[in-house]
Amino acid sequence: MAHLQQELARDRQRGMLDAAAAQRDGSRATMYSRIARRAERAERHQLSHRSHATRLRAELEQIEAVS
Repeated sequence: MAHLQQELARDRQRGMLDAAAAQRDGSRATMYSRIARRAERAERHQLSHRSHATRLRAELEQIEAVS
């Protein structure tokens, strides 16, 4: 009887450890996805600013060429 209770306790503990590991994996995947989206957004933002700066510099060059 005691052996059965110990086995049940071990099974319960394994189940709890497995659930905790699954939760950690899920949290890690969520965090990774969130950070990846933020990085992509920052890269798009940077490219947008770079192209805008390039256009403005081209306008400045045109103004300087006319002067």
